[in-house]
Amino acid sequence: MLEVGKTHTRIFGNCKQGLRLLAILTLLAVVQGCAPAKHVSTPVPVHVLTEAAPFGATMTLEEMIRQTLAHQYPSPRIDFPVPDKTGRYFIELAHEPVMLQLATGAMTFQAGPQSEAGPRTDSPIAVGLAAGLDNGDIRIWSSWPCPLLTLPTETPVSLLAWDGSGPYLGAGGEISKDELHIFDLRYCAHVATVASERALSTAALSSSLTRVALVDVGRRLHVGPVDGPLEYLGTLRYPPLAVQFSPREGLLQIVDQAGWLLIWALPGLDLLDQRRIPGGPFDAAMFHDGRIALRIMEKDEGFQELFEVPSGERTVVWNIPEGRLISGGELMDSRSGAFVHPFILLEQLDLESGILSYRTKNEHWLRKLHFGSPRLEAHVAADEGLLRISDIDQVQRWYSLRDGSLLESPEPAPAELRPLPVDVDATVRWGDREYVLADPVLARDGYLLLARHVPDERFFLWWVAMEPDLSGYFHGKGLLPIRESLRRELAPQWISLPDDQAAPQLGTGSP
Repeated sequence: MLEVGKTHTRIFGNCKQGLRLLAILTLLAVVQGCAPAKHVSTPVPVHVLTEAAPFGATMTLEEMIRQTLAHQYPSPRIDFPVPDKTGRYFIELAHEPVMLQLATGAMTFQAGPQSEAGPRTDSPIAVGLAAGLDNGDIRIWSSWPCPLLTLPTETPVSLLAWDGSGPYLGAGGEISKDELHIFDLRYCAHVATVASERALSTAALSSSLTRVALVDVGRRLHVGPVDGPLEYLGTLRYPPLAVQFSPREGLLQIVDQAGWLLIWALPGLDLLDQRRIPGGPFDAAMFHDGRIALRIMEKDEGFQELFEVPSGERTVVWNIPEGRLISGGELMDSRSGAFVHPFILLEQLDLESGILSYRTKNEHWLRKLHFGSPRLEAHVAADEGLLRISDIDQVQRWYSLRDGSLLESPEPAPAELRPLPVDVDATVRWGDREYVLADPVLARDGYLLLARHVPDERFFLWWVAMEPDLSGYFHGKGLLPIRESLRRELAPQWISLPDDQAAPQLGTGSP
């Protein structure tokens, strides 16, 4: 109040000067009101930070993957420009798994296992993913209202400790590698820092943040309260892959690259069990609900002189309470033959050269560009009643001359084959019969767009010059042909590629 009073005296001097200034300000206000009104632009609305979302809107991993898929792999259009002077090309439409780029500049990532509730879908259910970036940021996709964190030191993130679902996340950086910074995802708040004597390599937080486990670069394990002191438990034989407290914090579990599983009881820190899970060495692991999944290391990644890598599945699952491997049938999807919840993320996420990627399990339509002209060759074995097509995908396929149906490759192959010309419209003639290898789907500017279907849900499309000009005749149909017979008189089925990236839908009629 004293400072305010002094300021007031300096500005206005005495009362008379104050009244004179007030009169001048009043006159200016009147003049301004009579002047023409100036245009004032409307402020651009900005996102209001709230207590529920202090760093902007949050997004679950499932939603992020769905949006990334729609952005990076939109439903492919059948139409594309006709050839020009730059050269010829053709398009392949394939229905197959795709790789999504989730983050660039990534140094490390941490994801939780999937929930076993709900249907078996391609996207994770109720699971979180955190990616540590080279600028010190930590991007988070989860149900918590915290999409972004930043290390206090603004250094590349080299360590993350999170179970993918709990509210507490630990992180370490390239600078001050001996410190683990702990954040509360409910408020995007830095709540604690735990220090180690040496640089850290792995860490874990208990669900209620009462304990922390630290493994340094010398593989020395320390455990204790978050506010210290930490107790040295021993030195691990091989680099750890996963460290986790049980949900009720009664156990501490660690598994290393060689497959050694170590279990301590809390709070006494008594070693309850140690055993080696067969099938190693491993390069990734994930705990969930009394089980642990381990991904078998590739053959060129080391340790091969110590452990034999079995053939077969890339992932093994161990039942911790029962002390046994879970059979493939207990965790396999009979439809896709892949591991189902909760360990599907173990094989879908990958970090290489700073790019965090996610490989989808379901198949999606994507469009591939091929330069040059598609090659189709036909040969006939008249005595055997066979038509051989050397296809666009460099596969030889055999068809019946009688009904045009696809056949198994004959054994042995016919000794005598006669070449047949393939017309520009992809038709072949033998005697009085005509066989159609591709059907027209669009016409424009004197060109006809042909489409050929090959097995395993793939189509090839290319433009050919045709007269007369049929522009507009096929416009807007957006359908693709699937032929059960190459015979001209037998019409194909027509399908559409839906926007939801699902399997083809059968249509009726023809373009």
